Amino acid sequence: MSGLSATGDGIARTLLPLAAAAAPHAEMLVGVVQTAARLPWLVASLPAGRAADGRGPSVVLAVGLALKLGGLLLIATAALTSTWGLLVPAALAAATGEVLFETATQVSVVHDFTESDRPRTNSALQATQVSLGQFVGPTVAGLFWQWNALVSLASALSAQIGAGAARRRWEARRPPVGSRSSAAGPRSGWGAGLRALWSSDALRATTVIGTVSMLAYGLWSVCFVLHVTGPAGLGASSAVFGLLVGCPAIGALLGSRVFPPLLPRLSALAGLLAMIVGQLGLFVPAALGAPAVIVACGLVIYGLGLAGWSAGVLAFRQSVVPSEVYGQATGAYRFVSWGASPLGAALGGVLVARAGTSVGMLVGVALVALQIPLVPWARSLRSYRGGRA
Repeated sequence: MSGLSATGDGIARTLLPLAAAAAPHAEMLVGVVQTAARLPWLVASLPAGRAADGRGPSVVLAVGLALKLGGLLLIATAALTSTWGLLVPAALAAATGEVLFETATQVSVVHDFTESDRPRTNSALQATQVSLGQFVGPTVAGLFWQWNALVSLASALSAQIGAGAARRRWEARRPPVGSRSSAAGPRSGWGAGLRALWSSDALRATTVIGTVSMLAYGLWSVCFVLHVTGPAGLGASSAVFGLLVGCPAIGALLGSRVFPPLLPRLSALAGLLAMIVGQLGLFVPAALGAPAVIVACGLVIYGLGLAGWSAGVLAFRQSVVPSEVYGQATGAYRFVSWGASPLGAALGGVLVARAGTSVGMLVGVALVALQIPLVPWARSLRSYRGGRA
């Protein structure tokens, strides 16, 4: 279910900037569309977490899938009619659906898996979502965009519809779990999730680091498409762009095999450090004007860092945040961290329009460097090696 939905997400996320880059005033439209595609993480994350705790993950998953389908239909309408302004509401709808779906998925992990299983489950889930959402989906989108954009959109719609069918079958077959949230879930205030995230030095530090990293990622999302496809950068085709965007999936797949067995020896702190170092792979090769092969290697390193974060830091948070407010804590984390992504995208649009993609990439390197002084505040991650912290 998650894999099919991630494939559709990957196609949509790739088509949005490619379509915007083909429109008049591409630099500004790419920035606006990428900002709109990240704004729901700021607006919808807290309500999504509260709904997942109160109504149950399955309801939130269904609503998320419906919004994703609506966003894809708007992209199709924009492509058919050349009404490029429709890309903005399309990005908002698709991204809001992704927020709901991803938040509910994380709550399901807490409710349906034991603490000792969560590092491996998080890594496997991350690998599935990244491999399909950031490799298969973007590759399909990049190849089909050159041939026929509507074929690519049809494949995305099919993936989301298939995910809906898989969700219904899974709901019918899964055994009851006593700790799962129900409609009579917690009635705690909106600040419960934020208070949970601020309850220890390690949670505070990783939340701030995650926020800065998503600010950097939002900036990269605008700079990268223009760097790859623009004449001042690689000047490559949309197919090459799709393949490059999929390279983090290779690293995530490798990391999902490497990090969980090493967690008892290295601790969650190693996962945090891997994520910070991995972000340099997003920016340094492009900033130096490296060829596509080196850029691809950097993106693989970034994927390895993502796997380290999922196996270590995410599992640590799941072990220390009470399960009855974990949905709200997830929503609060994504409100704070992923909510910084549209700000990064807006910054990227301004930087590219005024100074070019190389300057944008250098600013991204500076944002990665800002995360390093925060690592000592997360030193208690050294005590988490799987199970309960």
